[in-house]
Amino acid sequence: MPTATTNRLDLRALSIGPAVPPGPRAIEVHSVFRAAVNLRLEDCGILAFLAGPSGRGFPAALTLESETDFRNWSVEAGAKGRLDATSLVIDARAGRVVVDLATARHLGPPTMPTVTAIGRAFGPTAAELERIQETKGAEVRLGGLRGASASAGPAARAIAQGLRLLERERGQSVTAGLRRMVGAGPGLTPSGDDFICGYLAAAACAPGSEDSPSFADLARAVLAAVSATDELSASMLRSAARGLFPSVLVDLARAIGADNVALSVAALRELCAWGHSSGADMATGLLHGLRTRAEAKSRRMSYVP
Repeated sequence: MPTATTNRLDLRALSIGPAVPPGPRAIEVHSVFRAAVNLRLEDCGILAFLAGPSGRGFPAALTLESETDFRNWSVEAGAKGRLDATSLVIDARAGRVVVDLATARHLGPPTMPTVTAIGRAFGPTAAELERIQETKGAEVRLGGLRGASASAGPAARAIAQGLRLLERERGQSVTAGLRRMVGAGPGLTPSGDDFICGYLAAAACAPGSEDSPSFADLARAVLAAVSATDELSASMLRSAARGLFPSVLVDLARAIGADNVALSVAALRELCAWGHSSGADMATGLLHGLRTRAEAKSRRMSYVP
């Protein structure tokens, strides 16, 4: 539990995500929300964030013992501080926030599953995603990626155009395709960026074929394009390019790889609960990526010269 004096608030972190680099380094508060305080870390291009236990599955999270409404803290954007091996200190408006990191567990990178084929779990999971997207009124829909009409929203069109470059023309078009998607759509993490995160996860766990861009190719293209999006989303994409994904996205890939319908649908629903459409957009990127890589592999195996 946090303790407070007149000028100091003391808290304890339970875990530190794998995207958070070791200190010491200066920090600056980037933004404050109800469920998180985003922290700009000196010289690394990553925004770490403080969150309650619900944030534990995020690669850049410093997870605290209990949930709290960070808007009630006396911390504002622009506040300065310091991160080292044992503590995080933020100089707040009315004093100082000190987070004890000495006993926090340092989480390792996620173990990505190997998805060699898509089986019976894929269809019900894709159908459930379509239902959720319809309920949410999401602009990006799994079923519309291959033929986004002129009446589709700008994010859906940008993703569809980018995929045509990625999956049909290949070569130098990998970078061009990703640049179409990065920053597309509104929100703290635009739909195009959330989709890319899921698409990268698919490339990380499905080998595909010579007709599919490799994870390394996609990661390089993402890193070359992140300047086109906002700082928060760029941080997410930099982590994904290192193979660091939210745990529930990894859980969804693992359940699909294990061909477990119940676990796949449950993981999908948990992922889609994030934000208005962020989780659904990540799921769309993962499912579309797994599907197209499986199709490319099947075409190559059935080809007879």
